[in-house]
Amino acid sequence: MTLRPLAATHTGRRLTPAASASVLAALAMTAAAVVVPATTAGAEPGPEATLLVSADEPFREVTHLATGSLYGIADEGVPADELIAPIDPHTFVQMPPHGTQQPTGDVLDVWRTAARHDAGIVVRIVDYYPGWPYQFSWENTEDRKAWEDVIRDVVADVEASGATNIVAWAPWNESDQTWLEENGTFEELWEFSYNLLRELLGPDAVIQGPSFSDNITDMRQFLEFAKATDTVPDVLEWHELIRDDKIQGDVQQVRAILDDLGLGDLPIDIAEYGHPQEVGIPGALVGYIAKFERFGIDRAELAFWNQSGTLGDLLVERGGAPNGAYWLYTWYADMTGQMVTTTPPSNESPLDGAASVNDARDEVQVITGGNSGQTTVRVEGLEALDLGDEVSVEVQVSPSYGRTTPTEAPISISTTTYEVGEDGTIDVPIVMNPAYGYRVLVTEDSEAESLAGTYTVDNANSGLALDVSDGTVVQSDAAATDVSTWELVDAGSGLYRIVETGSGLFLGVGGDADQNGAPAVVRADDGAEDLLWQLVPDGHGNVRLANYGTGMTLAVDEMSTESGAAIIQWTDGSPTSNCTADGERQPGRIGTALDFCHSESHVSVPDGTLSALDGDWSISTWVKPAALSTWSRVFDLGAGSGSSMFLTVNAGSGPRFAITTGGAGGEQQLSYDGQNLSLDEWSHVTVTVSGTTGTLYIDGEPVATNDQITTSPADLGDTTGRNYLGKSQYGSDPAFDGALDDFAIYSRALSSAEVTALASGQAAAGDVLNYAFDEAEGAAVTDASGNGRDGTIVVGSGVGGDTTATDEETADRFWTLQPVESGPDAWAPGTVYTEGDRVSFDGSEWEATWWTQGQEPGAPYGPWQEIVVDDSGRDVWTPSRIFDDGDVVVHEGTEYEAQWWTRNQEPGDQYGPWQVIDG
Repeated sequence: MTLRPLAATHTGRRLTPAASASVLAALAMTAAAVVVPATTAGAEPGPEATLLVSADEPFREVTHLATGSLYGIADEGVPADELIAPIDPHTFVQMPPHGTQQPTGDVLDVWRTAARHDAGIVVRIVDYYPGWPYQFSWENTEDRKAWEDVIRDVVADVEASGATNIVAWAPWNESDQTWLEENGTFEELWEFSYNLLRELLGPDAVIQGPSFSDNITDMRQFLEFAKATDTVPDVLEWHELIRDDKIQGDVQQVRAILDDLGLGDLPIDIAEYGHPQEVGIPGALVGYIAKFERFGIDRAELAFWNQSGTLGDLLVERGGAPNGAYWLYTWYADMTGQMVTTTPPSNESPLDGAASVNDARDEVQVITGGNSGQTTVRVEGLEALDLGDEVSVEVQVSPSYGRTTPTEAPISISTTTYEVGEDGTIDVPIVMNPAYGYRVLVTEDSEAESLAGTYTVDNANSGLALDVSDGTVVQSDAAATDVSTWELVDAGSGLYRIVETGSGLFLGVGGDADQNGAPAVVRADDGAEDLLWQLVPDGHGNVRLANYGTGMTLAVDEMSTESGAAIIQWTDGSPTSNCTADGERQPGRIGTALDFCHSESHVSVPDGTLSALDGDWSISTWVKPAALSTWSRVFDLGAGSGSSMFLTVNAGSGPRFAITTGGAGGEQQLSYDGQNLSLDEWSHVTVTVSGTTGTLYIDGEPVATNDQITTSPADLGDTTGRNYLGKSQYGSDPAFDGALDDFAIYSRALSSAEVTALASGQAAAGDVLNYAFDEAEGAAVTDASGNGRDGTIVVGSGVGGDTTATDEETADRFWTLQPVESGPDAWAPGTVYTEGDRVSFDGSEWEATWWTQGQEPGAPYGPWQEIVVDDSGRDVWTPSRIFDDGDVVVHEGTEYEAQWWTRNQEPGDQYGPWQVIDG
């Protein structure tokens, strides 16, 4: 076994699942791929949407430093080896032997699993203790072991286990949040722990710390102390849990301190990374990988926000199926050779990526994402590699539907041949969904793939065809004989122009082209970028039509299944809906309901609503979640994050009610772990407090109790000023996505019978506040309690802000290409035609008899002959077609033979040129 304690080359693995086939494979029965000529890149976006990859600037060996996770393994074989292997995990941070911080993740249970994958283990010693803050003790007590004994026992147990892959020992975790002043100073704990570990493990053991959270304010103080006491950690650890653009400043600050103190360039382990709303989302995580590589981090582990045994939330549940982010990490694990320089538009840009060049110098791999819409990956320095003047570029995508939704293997968008520019550069266009992950593979030239051809284009949701009716782009009956056909024309770089064959006009976007709902149009080619399309397969034979100019996808208005419905554009990954939070109320569980319409909207509840609730009380509501985003709030009432009461649909493993006047560490909770509310279905939730006993009910059944609810709503303050439905006191938490009905606050504890009645459909009657949401529309929410506490809907950033809706939720975005037999180009009045040229016009094929320009096909004696054949291949008589002696035609079911030259003489006249052929 070869461990990678800090940095070493490690061979990645290529995972090749069957589902990663492109749409070409799905269409193989009906349309063959064709070879397209090499192209340079298409239209370029501005520098704000360009990731620069310098393939000739290697700067460090590939180590897959960021593939580890905190508590990523729950137990032996959980998750299974076949799920672990493809991400090539670098390091796991795990609980010490017999720890009580979590029910799973004990190093004695997981080290063998990690070792089978050449992954190291960091032992987090303080996780021996339960609680947050940790229930630490310097002395042995009835229920706590002394810290010295903890360290001694942990070391002894690990050594006795025979574990061979322990790469570091971390005494503490996030002292800025978990160390209590009553225990002395954290520096005293560090000195004691460091010296004891040195005594037990010897000079070669790796000790890491201080393990601050994302708050590194005390780093200088810590390092000054460590230098003075000769307890400088071998590896410097802190966490990055807010956003990736914070990493650069933190690294620069820490390295400046190290330099100032003469401590050298210590290795760095970011032992927890990723915000709760970023985990499981490849587009949000790729920036962390890129910056860890760029700024010289030695190892990094995904945070443990939800469940152990998920490889840092790369699986939808413990040991479960992969989500979209998992495939990003398999791509990262595929990298070999040297990491090469990548430059995003700025450190704060959502667009970022990492890249590698293999040792043979004939492959460039790029992982990227985070941007919305039009994006370019510019690869320079190719002239320094062994690839030649033409290269093959494959673009792949890993869709993301949220952390808890399985995602099939990555999909190939396109494989295109590029001519390398004289400056060694190619530009690869991608229409990005900000939640999705993307990979660009540059290899030696191979046969390109193309979908160029003529098709009918059917909507996968409605079954209706993309059509042009009276100049308007709509969906129509696909069986109609006059439905539009569309020619896909290679525009280079994996992009296409889409031509309506009947008119010769190009598919684009009109109106306010940067807005959801802008109409699809057809118009003459004016060179605009909205006439360029990227076809993104779904792996099941359909494609998204992503507009390169606007960055949105082709949709059907309101997801209609009716013929004649307008074709529009909409944000990729967001349901097509004109619903707004302050618009028409939506169908509810009782009457109508408030739907937040996938936006960051909320209801503001008046000040003073809670001021009289200093005894028994209850809150009840109907909840219909469209998403189960971690920490999104059904309600959050109070004065701020340190003083509030809230209900979240997902505290990591299920819903939770909490009330606190002391921040997160002082919460009194009612948690229903391991059981989420049903998506897109109504659930009734009630919280009651009688005396100090709180009960959480779901659908009339008690699911959690706590007899220590000693904080009352009145304790939160008379004028709280921050009472929200659908919004959290924490600005970084996501908005609630879903609908609410019958929200009520009572000044008494409801009985179990009353809760059952409410869950059975009885209307609420809160005497403190009662929102039925039965208004027709508008921003005002009427309080029916008689107290006049009307609420106000505050409309937040837009419909379509979330881009992780499932394919089923955005079914109107998928289109099926039905190949049709290719015909000639459409007739154009300005084009010169000579004898034998063929055109399409008015649904028929025509052949030029002599030179012509500007003469419309159709006249029986003009320059055009209408060419028609029946299903068996026999010529059909048409008035304009010329026939010679011996030609055979079919007319009205009868076969005739021409006796002499003829045109516009209908068969059937006994004295005419046609003779019936006896059957």
